[in-house]
Order: sequence, then structure tokens, then C-alpha cells
Amino acid sequence: MSLDLTLDLTCEPKRTLGYGNVDAGTRVLVNLVTMKTIGGTIKRNAVAEGRDLEKIRVRMAVLRLDTEPQTRDLTLVEIDAETAALNPLAPHCQTCPASGGGVAFGCVRQVQYPVSKAAEEWIRDRLPQPGTLAAFLMESAIRDFNYDGSVLKRYREEKLFELAEGLPSPHSPALTTDAFFHAILGVGPKLEPWHLAMILTWIGGLGLDGRHVHTAEDFETLTGLPAAERPARVSLALGAPHPDDGVKLIQKMLFAMASAWMIDVPLRVDS
Repeated sequence: MSLDLTLDLTCEPKRTLGYGNVDAGTRVLVNLVTMKTIGGTIKRNAVAEGRDLEKIRVRMAVLRLDTEPQTRDLTLVEIDAETAALNPLAPHCQTCPASGGGVAFGCVRQVQYPVSKAAEEWIRDRLPQPGTLAAFLMESAIRDFNYDGSVLKRYREEKLFELAEGLPSPHSPALTTDAFFHAILGVGPKLEPWHLAMILTWIGGLGLDGRHVHTAEDFETLTGLPAAERPARVSLALGAPHPDDGVKLIQKMLFAMASAWMIDVPLRVDS
């Protein structure tokens, strides 16, 4: 299972896959990308292990607009046939700002579950210090939007997080990893750009004009920047690629959030 994050920019592939309905096309796109990714991984592993590719069957969720969603046991050849619809659409991604540098369907960023203990500890260590603007923003959001972490209960029961409980900040126990993930997983299907900027500010993920966002005026300036000015004035502080694979996945999630904010589009969350 994966946390699927899609930069919600309208594009020709989404329109085509949805027969003109971009939202429906996005759902189909995520399903096809998931199938292609899983099929490719299984094929590479099978080749390395010397297994007979023709005998492999993979249980897949298949989403089509003309039929009800199905779960089917597919061969690798059938997976290739199902995902072939992506091939003629890939060139549209070469110049798309949501693609992550021209990557085919790079607007879809997938983070594999479970969220590791190391990843959650990494987030905990980035929670804001008391008395800072970031702490004020996070405390206000927890109070105003009731980010009590309750939505995380199901994820933890289903072992989508390694830890059975969230981690509190050692400096301010009211600020927890449960609250952080609640603001991502428990808000709705789409996170608006201002919301993404707020969460990234909590963990010091955005800088303005070469400095940390320290004051309310800084934050107001940051969130008011037109998208055209963001690449020149905003820096990302999401950490160097971490040696731990679990932390790397969380950094990937944060980078998807930052990418959506930078081009001023919502981030679709399928968790």
C-alpha cells in the first residue's frame, strides 16, 4: 500500500484518461501509475531471481471509467496491456511544471507504507521550539482545527505506521507527530497551497529570501507570494537525502508538498 500524492494541475493526460473529466482522469492516472510501478518492481525482482515471468500473477485493483472497480489476478503481460494507455500521454509531461523535471507522470508521488519509526522520530525532531512563530502556528491549528490525531488510530491499527502511538515533542508535549500527520491525512482529498505552506513552516521546511520564517510578517509575505516569484525567493529546507530509507520516503512526501505549493496547485491525497 502507498500514500499517493498528486500535484493537482490540470493537464492533457488527466483530461484524456477521464474523457474530459480531470478529477476522474486523476484517479485513473494514479491507478495506472500504481499498476505500472508494482508490475515493474515484480518483473525486475523475478528476473533477478530467475523466476518464470509467464507464471506470475499479481492481484491488482483495476479502475476504469466504463466499468465498476475490480480486483483481478493479472499476468505481467496483462499489466503491460492495462497500462499501455500511459505511453502516448508521457510526452506531455516533458515540460510540465508538476512533473519533477520532465519525469513521465511525475505529478504522482507515491510513498510506501508503513511509515517507519525512524521517519516519525525524524519528524518529531523537526517539530517547532516553544515560543517560535512555527510553534504558534502549529498550536493554533491544533486548537482551531482539532488536529488531535484521532484519524491516525486506524492507520496505526492497520500497521501503516510502525509505531502504535505518535511521538510528542520533548520541548512541547502538545505538539505531536499525530497532530502533524492529522493535518495531512485527515483534512480531505485535497490540501490547498496555503495549508501546505503552513505545515511546511511548522517543521522549518521553507525559507524566505535566504532566512528562516521567524515572524508573522515573514509568514504573511511567504504565503502572499505569487507563484512566479516563489522559485527566486523561497528556499527548501527539507534535509539532505537521509541514509535511512524510511526517512527518505517522508522527505519525498514533504518535497511533493513543497512542489505543489511552489507552483500554487492543491495536492491530492489518497491515503
